[in-house]
Formats: sequence, C-alpha cells, structure tokens
Amino acid sequence: MDWAAHPVGERRNIRIGTCSWTDPSLIKTRRFYPKGCSSAEQRLRFYASQFPLVEVDSGFFGMPSPRNSVLWAERTPRDFRFNVKAFRLLTGHQTPPNAFPADLQPELPPLTGRKRNWYYADVPPPIVDELWRRFKAALEPLRSAGKLQAVHFQFAPWVTGEPKWRSKLKPQKIPSGLLSCPTLPCATACATLPGHDPNLLHSDKAKRRFEAAVQAAAMLRTCGYHLTGASTCCCDVRSALMLVTLKLVLGLHR
Repeated sequence: MDWAAHPVGERRNIRIGTCSWTDPSLIKTRRFYPKGCSSAEQRLRFYASQFPLVEVDSGFFGMPSPRNSVLWAERTPRDFRFNVKAFRLLTGHQTPPNAFPADLQPELPPLTGRKRNWYYADVPPPIVDELWRRFKAALEPLRSAGKLQAVHFQFAPWVTGEPKWRSKLKPQKIPSGLLSCPTLPCATACATLPGHDPNLLHSDKAKRRFEAAVQAAAMLRTCGYHLTGASTCCCDVRSALMLVTLKLVLGLHR
C-alpha cells in the first residue's frame, strides 16, 4: 500500500485514509494488520505506516478525551493527521443518556413521556456548554501537535443551513481551517458521498456528480459501509474506492 503511505499529488497536498484504524470489518478480514498486531497502539502505529490520515469516528459515539489525543499524537509520525468526528449531540443527532460523559449523566433531567433520547435543543444550556468545552479540550493535544487536519461535523439529516445552526457553531470559535460541514457551508467544504452501489462511479452521471463535489471540497469523504452490507464490507472494497478517488482527485486538484 505504498501508494497511500504519504501525501500524494503534484504538490503533495492530498492525503488518503480510512474511517478508523480499529474498524471491525477491517480487522475481521485479517488481511490488513500483520499477525500479532492486536493492541490499539500496535494497530495505530502500523496504520500510520500505511496511510497519512485517519478519521476518528469514535468521537461521534462518545466524548473523546485529551488523554487519548495525547497518545494518538505520540504514536504517529510527525506528518500524520487526524480528522475527528464531532460528538453526536453537537451535530443534532439523537443522543441516549448513556452516551453522555458518566459524570454529567446525573445532571440530566429525567426524559419525559416516551422519549428515549436527548436532542441539542432540549439539553440544559450548562451541560451543552460543558460538552463544547470538553470536546475542544479533547482536540487541543492534536491541534497543538500539528496533527489535527479537520473536525468533521456530519449533521443529522434534519439539520439545515439555517442561521440558528450556524449560530451554535460560531461562538465555539473552532478554527475555520479545521472545520468541515457537509450540510452547513460555513467553513471548509466537505463532500460526503454514499456508497450504496459498488458501481457508484462507473456511470457518467455519477462521475459528474463526484467531480463537482470534489472541485468544491477541501475534504472528500466516501461512505462505503453499505456497498455490500455492514457485515461484509472489507478493505478490498475500500481500497477500490480509494483508488478511484485518488485517480479522480489527482486529475482535478493539480
């Protein structure tokens, strides 16, 4: 996989990576990590020798910690970069009580009626403020080490580019160069393309859509989990997607 081990392109400014170095489908193939490479540290070190970029998707499911960010920075080469996916409540998604940090859960009021999840607008403002503070604190070790490529806000489908949602982000003062919003055009553009069809990029219409997205984006993200079902998506499929991505991106961003 030497073709992906370093930034590519004429200006060496294109980085290619995958979503998580501990993705279950990647590990289950037993074709990516060498034998005996089983700990989180070993896998990250090996992954970073194969790719120059990774997305940390665990930040969506639970609040990341500064300690983990410190370890990630220490275990990767100087020019390695991370994209961190924002915590689910901060992108408008439904959030179960047990997804909140353990020490904040007792401070949440009881959910009423048949509700099982919290939404941004319903959480008490002091808790929302604390979640933003902790999220930014968790990113700081990566940012200070020069390894934070982007903060990926994948907003819920019902979130739009309305001023009220822009207003939630602006006070947080997340540097625009580190922010990617598929839904809100308020900072660095990010194109997120679904991967429901293995032949997604084979038709002329799909290629035109892909090229238009890439030309307007600073970060391109292809979603491959639904190519053949979540249980069978493997590194071969992702490699094929990334090869096509690489070919098109190199042709457009010179």
